[in-house]
Amino acid sequence: MTYTIAQAVPFFVGLDKLPLEKVASVDKALRNISQRFYLPPVALEGRTNTYSLGSIVALRLIYQATLFGLDRVFTEDYARWLQRHPVTGPRVKVAGGATGLPLVDEAIRRVRAGETFAFHVALLTDGQPHIYADWQRNAKFDGLLSDKPEVARYTAPASTQIAALLALMES
Repeated sequence: MTYTIAQAVPFFVGLDKLPLEKVASVDKALRNISQRFYLPPVALEGRTNTYSLGSIVALRLIYQATLFGLDRVFTEDYARWLQRHPVTGPRVKVAGGATGLPLVDEAIRRVRAGETFAFHVALLTDGQPHIYADWQRNAKFDGLLSDKPEVARYTAPASTQIAALLALMES
């Protein structure tokens, strides 16, 4: 199923328990995010872009990061990371072969399987962002970062946020 931003707005407003006066500002913010961080539309219906469930979930996570005040540069990295198709991990068939399942779609699968996890956007001592999910942590992963400790971190309770959005959208 695909969704327009206009269809997603009531879900976001409902989850955030915002008054009706805020609907227009949420709609504008979501449209700006979808263009600024390029969330690829699935199709065009008339003059309206439609988005996959994964893109709507990514939009929710990015929107919440912007509300928190995450810097635009880090938010852009976070948006790209959510849509990334990793080489390892679950695969999906595409024309001509297979590709990695986008991280946001893997997160949706994990939520539906009952997993609890968070997404982290960390600032390392060299000024570079490091973005990861709890399920990506292991001794080898942590060892690679031992020479660049974190100085700050934004942590999103992603599984909780995704589960709440899915429950509302699928009810």
